[in-house]
Amino acid sequence: MFGRGRAGNNMRIFFKTIKYILLAAMAIMLGALIYLLWTERDPSAVRSLAWSEETVERYKASEDGFRVMSITGFDGRTYSQDGAVGISRVSHVVDIDEWQMLVRYNDSTLRAVEEKRGKVDLADTERFIFTLSDDLGHVYTEYRFLTAKTSRHNYLRLVFDGVPLAFSGEETGEDGQTRATVSRVREMQLNVYCREDVREGEYPASPMYHVYVYAGNAAQYDYKNLKNELPGETPTEGLRSSSELFRKDTEQ
Repeated sequence: MFGRGRAGNNMRIFFKTIKYILLAAMAIMLGALIYLLWTERDPSAVRSLAWSEETVERYKASEDGFRVMSITGFDGRTYSQDGAVGISRVSHVVDIDEWQMLVRYNDSTLRAVEEKRGKVDLADTERFIFTLSDDLGHVYTEYRFLTAKTSRHNYLRLVFDGVPLAFSGEETGEDGQTRATVSRVREMQLNVYCREDVREGEYPASPMYHVYVYAGNAAQYDYKNLKNELPGETPTEGLRSSSELFRKDTEQ
């Protein structure tokens, strides 16, 4: 009897131990899942619309007519072909043709570049230079940006000014008559270059990465959070110019 009692107690202790081990494992897995989901969130510093001087001026001039469109022609975050660079939150301030997008890449992307190109004394969010180009051959090199970093990812909110989706022109027909023409952009892409490859305004023939930002069949809708993200007292605080990066190279 006593032997069976001790055996029963041992079994209860064994099953309790297994139970606690399973509960601990589940808690660890749940914590890891929450951590991964949290680190996947875009940081608040770059999540909202950035207010450049031009954006603020346009808003103040026509508060009721101020329009910002969100571009959602792609599912979730759009990535370069190898998945190294992704963009999301593409917005178009219609009246001044300002385009904003959130760029993300993780530390493994930087390590891969460093293995190929060597390590450089730059901040993680300054290793790359960006241009915006369309299928009509226009290339935009000047932009403003905000940066943020999490434990896994580097973020840049890019702001490109004066990027239209249509261009007016003229052509002369066979009858000698001149007619007005409109050329419309069908595709737009963000090009990513290593900063050390861009010298004196000259860019390599091909970017290191590229990501599609806009397509003619992209869905567009009014920016939903505009009322919650209107400019404050210092709306342009934190925005830097891409030209600062080149001045920094010259100073070095």
